[in-house]
Amino acid sequence: MPVIKLYQHGVTGGIQGGNKGLHGTRGQVQGWTTQSTRRNIQFLRSVTINKLWGNGFAVTLTLKNCPPTHEDWKKLRDIFFKRMARLGMIRAHWVTEWQRRGVPHLHAIIYFDSSEEDNPAIPFKITKSWIQIAGEYGTTFQAQHVMPIRNTLGWIQYLAKHSSRGANHYQRSPENVPEGWKTTGKIWGKYGDWSTKEPTSAELTRAQWWKFRRLVRSWRIADARNSGNEKRIYFAKKMLKKNNRTLSEVTGVSEWVTEATSMAFLHHLEQTSNPD
Repeated sequence: MPVIKLYQHGVTGGIQGGNKGLHGTRGQVQGWTTQSTRRNIQFLRSVTINKLWGNGFAVTLTLKNCPPTHEDWKKLRDIFFKRMARLGMIRAHWVTEWQRRGVPHLHAIIYFDSSEEDNPAIPFKITKSWIQIAGEYGTTFQAQHVMPIRNTLGWIQYLAKHSSRGANHYQRSPENVPEGWKTTGKIWGKYGDWSTKEPTSAELTRAQWWKFRRLVRSWRIADARNSGNEKRIYFAKKMLKKNNRTLSEVTGVSEWVTEATSMAFLHHLEQTSNPD
């Protein structure tokens, strides 16, 4: 039976059993997997934006040299967020990715309980904390990036850029996991008070499911054309195409379609299925 899940900032759908249960099991974490990417995106899509209070900052923190083990990287990250808590952090979301040369870097969204008067000093304090913590690995002020989040749309765009990458993207590829790391440990996580909403599920008939997928594809193509990115347009057009028909028929969807848009798609299916 085809089932779709409507998140506040995305939609997923598939035929139950269509992947024949090939999800794998959790064990030692060795980089990004399809499952870890999915769980991260599910969380981000469930966040209730208008209930996020405080002042947010988009953060990218880098190193010149690689820590010997993932435990050393985890130690840096833990100390860093403890310092952020002392600065007034109320929530954070982070992901670890790797450069092609196998050195990790940290992308994060951090919200502080601070006044507008305090905000100009926060980027410096964040960067200074990281330099002090990770100095032995060759950090510099110029290589760190901290920017205030001016609006919720900017927040979504920033998160979508990094969270929508698949496990095969070079910054998440197992091939770029630092040499000598037996395991990577957690590759994403969160701290503090996050308001979320569970997705709404709906069952569709096979005919409705195929129509729903085409609506999502049309939305994705339109969104790609609006961006002017030819590569995005190309992949949007091919999102449902596979090497054989059987596989194409069970191909699922996972897109950053808003809940309101997905509801409009369902309403359209109801109207076209029952024209009277």
